[in-house]
Amino acid sequence: MAILANLPFCLEVRKKSLDDQNYENLVLKDFFETVLDLKQQHKPELRILENRNLSIRLTSTNMDAAVDMDGFDGVDNPDIAHADGTYLKSSYSFVQAFSGESFPLPPGLYVLKVSVNGKEYYTGFEVVSSVMGDNGIWKAMVADIMDCIPKQAVDYAYIRSVAKQFAYNEVTPHMLWKMLVLNEGYARVVAALNDIRNNPHNRLIKRYKLHGCRNRREIDARSKRLNASKYHPANKEFVPQKELSFDLLENRYLKRILLDLSNRMQQCLDEASSDMLTVADDLKNVKYEGDKKQPEYIRKRKVSSFLLSQCTKIERLKTSINALMQVQWIKELPAFQGPVISTQNFSDPRYNVIFSLYSKLDRIAREYSSDKHMTLLWKRTSLMYEYWNIILLVKSIMNNGFTLQSSDAAQMTDRGIIFSELVAGCNFSFRSSNGEYVLKLYYEKEIPRVDFYVVDKQQAEKDAQDRTSKCDQPLYTKKANNTPDCIIDCYECDEFKQEKFYLGSLIIDFKYRKRSSLWNDNQEYVYKDFRNTGYEYDSCANQFKAYKDMRTIFFGDCDGLGDNISDRFIKPVHEVWALYPNVENPKSVEFKSGYGIRFVPSIPGNEDVLQKQLKNFLEWLMPGLT
Repeated sequence: MAILANLPFCLEVRKKSLDDQNYENLVLKDFFETVLDLKQQHKPELRILENRNLSIRLTSTNMDAAVDMDGFDGVDNPDIAHADGTYLKSSYSFVQAFSGESFPLPPGLYVLKVSVNGKEYYTGFEVVSSVMGDNGIWKAMVADIMDCIPKQAVDYAYIRSVAKQFAYNEVTPHMLWKMLVLNEGYARVVAALNDIRNNPHNRLIKRYKLHGCRNRREIDARSKRLNASKYHPANKEFVPQKELSFDLLENRYLKRILLDLSNRMQQCLDEASSDMLTVADDLKNVKYEGDKKQPEYIRKRKVSSFLLSQCTKIERLKTSINALMQVQWIKELPAFQGPVISTQNFSDPRYNVIFSLYSKLDRIAREYSSDKHMTLLWKRTSLMYEYWNIILLVKSIMNNGFTLQSSDAAQMTDRGIIFSELVAGCNFSFRSSNGEYVLKLYYEKEIPRVDFYVVDKQQAEKDAQDRTSKCDQPLYTKKANNTPDCIIDCYECDEFKQEKFYLGSLIIDFKYRKRSSLWNDNQEYVYKDFRNTGYEYDSCANQFKAYKDMRTIFFGDCDGLGDNISDRFIKPVHEVWALYPNVENPKSVEFKSGYGIRFVPSIPGNEDVLQKQLKNFLEWLMPGLT
């Protein structure tokens, strides 16, 4: 399991320095026999920023030497694509393997495999976020997305099987994914199970029991009422006694979860045992009898060892579950029978550890295919940042007193809000708790734009207005930027709870960039009015201003302006928000009052910042909320 020496090849990468100033070449020296050895021992010697070009050169005296990597199949490069697979052969020239523009590598650990003379060598490099810095923030963001919409975080691509990535073709990706989840939480779950068995969550309650009158005890008001009853036996009285009770919601729900987990562990054991038998049969194959030093034989022995270790962990976990289930207090409890409930209100962290494991395994069962060719590739970070913020916005609106009424991207269930795939144009409709207000949120909705190639400018604007509607599409624009990341249209309802008054809109853009690239504080931007019809592409500032300059013909209870009425002074977009990952000052909200533009930091761990800003905006626009 040590770093391999005397390598029969040289693997180099060319990349930009972390300060983005210079190109540098680096020879990779730390190689291991297996992917597991790499992941367990290796701190990558190479770190590169996301969205950067990466070039690779492999040189070896053996011209059949080749280097492979997950993601090569998605690269359109003839130097990598071959009839028998995707790999880069030994060469004297650097080959650009990945492009920061067309095929970016999101943050994470990437594995490189070099094959020479029938032997495989593994190394890896780490891609780090250029904006968030520490990958811990990125991982937290991914975890949040996976909790809400697992399919959104990954691309299902036929690039390389997950099993092959771990050098274990015999294990299905579905099973391997479950094993990885179990490995991640194994120690904490076992510790939680053992601790709950000895010290479960409980409460102190009063019970009233009959005792002889000679046994004088303190009695309370209820004791007196019970003792005054005609059904009260002679020479005895009811007295209060304090007892520990384990009949709590979290304990009932825990029992339900444990029953399910026990069955799932047995299923995992059955699957792993079946895979072990398959590998054992392969090891008995006659072709290995002559030479047990063959690479394939050694690999299958490692697979067998891996499966055995997994079976041992699963068996121990199952034993800990069963041991808890045999304790008297939980045996006497009925299992929770209602719909799945949110566990966020359970304060005991031991219980939450177990509930979290169950939730992850349940998602795998519901969301992931057992296709042996499936691979999971994280989508580029900027897109993941958009998904995360849409989820945060939806939850923030609901935390501010609104209920989800309808959506083509989410629905309310017994489990809470469940998201489906987020696509351009998807919508969410919310209603306030008093029924007086409605919010309509759209993701990447295209706004009707005035066609300035039409000679008749007034007619061009009238055509754009005709493509609008009060309740579904109140906005149109004269500017080129007509697809903001998020639009929230706000309405006040009539006495029949129908949207009658259009109150205006809030436009939000998600910018996976540093604050300095959004707005130059040393430059006084000229605010261009509605009559400017020029196309403005040069900066984020102009993009924000274009959003702020959108128009409508439906303000208030108006159902549309007549042909002779000008709408030039009607500006329905109250504010434009730019959400960005400000790691250094996550609470620092800025407002450019002359422009109506607000810069709001938004990163995992500081979700309250956006929720507070949204609360202030809604209370300002909708006084009836408070």
